[in-house]
Order: sequence, then structure tokens, then C-alpha cells
Amino acid sequence: MIGFRNAKNLADAIAALTDLPHWRPVCGGTDLLVQVSMGRSHAAGFVDIWGSLPRHIEARGKVIHIGAGTTCSDVAHSPLIRELLPPLWEAARTMGSPLIRNRATLGGNIGNASPAADMVAAMVVEETRAIVRGASGDRTVPLTKLMLGPGKTKLAPGELVVELMVPKPSSSTYCRFDKLGFRKAQVIAAVNFAIRVTGKNGGIDDIRISWGSVAPTAVRSHTIENMLRGVALTEHSIDEAVAAVSNDISPIDDHRGSAAYRLAVARSFLRRALEECATWLSS
Repeated sequence: MIGFRNAKNLADAIAALTDLPHWRPVCGGTDLLVQVSMGRSHAAGFVDIWGSLPRHIEARGKVIHIGAGTTCSDVAHSPLIRELLPPLWEAARTMGSPLIRNRATLGGNIGNASPAADMVAAMVVEETRAIVRGASGDRTVPLTKLMLGPGKTKLAPGELVVELMVPKPSSSTYCRFDKLGFRKAQVIAAVNFAIRVTGKNGGIDDIRISWGSVAPTAVRSHTIENMLRGVALTEHSIDEAVAAVSNDISPIDDHRGSAAYRLAVARSFLRRALEECATWLSS
């Protein structure tokens, strides 16, 4: 029989998960309960942490703080996120159905560690750091260092992501979020993509690119970033960047698409974004 326990508060949740290392936390449950129903979860029990995690979206100085209990609906309805973090806003408002968005949380999206998670790819491009809390206290971890592979994270038993910290971006940036799925609603992405660029006079000062569903975790596109940083966006530099996509991603064949198809989609996403960015830089 699978055990179940309601946490009284965050401290109680951490204590329970520390004492019961083979149990898992459950918050919105939008992915985890599907895994249970399909027999894919091997947890001995679950600790319900819904209502125990902080749920806020606040700008404090140069950092945007988002509680790990914040839902996708909260993000999609936040004027602050829409203004300052459009990739995250777009990912949130197009993720799942309204019912799923009302339950799915940012902390759960991270803890579930799906390579296809839209919210994670959108947070990775913003250089998000996670505050992780356990029985021994807090630690801060870059989001890219927290996830190891499908369903695997560096969270120790009893540790929970409690807050996300996102550097407030420059007021003058180009950014976008794209994803491809195979239906019009409740899409699980075959490829997702986020980009943020700062620059002027046709040249790029800084660029960040992230991908989802094309590697074991959401990944940054460091090869392309290094190629384009400090460079003017021209037809030639865009062609070179698009040709280098395969250096940064490692898609696989599965039921949502072949590796070759995913690579072609990724190249198309990048080309469209860079051509659009070139127009923005020269305006």
C-alpha cells in the first residue's frame, strides 16, 4: 500500500521527507499522479506539500523572486512576469490546460525534471537560481546544475526547491519563446526554445539560448552563444549559428518525433529568432 501524509507546513514537509527517504513530495500532482496511475512511480509514499511552499512573485532590487509554490496560472496572470520575463509568461500561458495550469507549480516542474518542461526551458534562459531548503538549511543552486536527467535531480532526500531567483533583465532586450507539439491544446513539446539578446547598432552584446526536449535536461546553447556574442547579425553569421545547433543539443527518436525532425525544428526556431532579432537590433 502506498503511504500518504499531509504536511502541516514547510518545516513539517522537510522533516517527513528526511525521515522517509523513499517517499516523494507531491504538490500539484499534474505529472506525478499520471505516473502513479500508469504504474511508473516506485515511491513508497507521498507527502502533500500543496500550500506549504511560498507562493509569491516580487521584484526586490535587481532580482525577481518567485515562490516555488507559484502556479503556472499565477505566472500567466502576472503583469510583472509579462513585462520583464516574456519567455516565462509565454511558456506559462500555453502550458497544458487551464485546470493543469491552476495546479502545476514551478517547484513541481523543476522537481519532476522532465526534459520537455516548458517552464524550465524558459527559466534556464534567464539564468535562474533555485533556493533549496533541507534539514541542514538553505543552499542556492543554478537551475542548470540542479537537474541531472529525466526524472533525476541533485535534490537530496528531504530537500525542496522553495524559491526561484531571476536576475531582472535589461529594459532593452529581444526575447521570445517557441515550442512545437502535435495538437493545438495541452501540448507536450517535441522541441521548446527560448532566447534573450541585448545589443545595439546591429551587433549582439550578450545572448542566451535554451532548449528543451532535445537533451536529457533543458540546456543552454553555449556554442552558439559564444559564436554570436560581440558579433553583428548578418546572413552569414546567422547561417553559421544555425549550422552549429547540433553541437549543443542531442535529440532522440521517440513517439513525439525523430531526432532528425527535432534538429530541423530547432534550426528553424533559431533562424526565425535571429532574423527577427537582426531587425530589432537595426531599428
